[in-house]
Amino acid sequence: MLFTFAVTVPPNTPWDQPITQELKLREGVITKIAVLIPAGHQTLAHLAIKYGMTQIIPHGEDQWIEGDDETLEWNEDFELPYEPISLTASAWNEDDTYPHSFFVRIWISKEKAAASSGIQEKAAQAMIKLVKRVLGE
Repeated sequence: MLFTFAVTVPPNTPWDQPITQELKLREGVITKIAVLIPAGHQTLAHLAIKYGMTQIIPHGEDQWIEGDDETLEWNEDFELPYEPISLTASAWNEDDTYPHSFFVRIWISKEKAAASSGIQEKAAQAMIKLVKRVLGE
């Protein structure tokens, strides 16, 4: 599944008061994230993506995606276990005149999540059998 989002940052948005936007997703495993930075940004706009309180793109706190006329891509293996699920985009903009937009694409695989949950289900069944054996049932 492919999810797409546009994150637009108004001019003069300070780094200590970034805009935030919820990126609603579905259960599965994030396999890839791409961020398109259109021409004209001139590295004045900055973006980070978080899952809860953990920053996942770029990897490392207090780091930001920035650039001009480029697409950045990350291959991931990040499981999103339950719905409803959302990531949070945070962005700020040093440009005093123009807003800037980032275009975020997130690919999610349901197959990996299904395989993972199958393993978890088998483990749970094995644990139930063990408990029953210990209790003499």
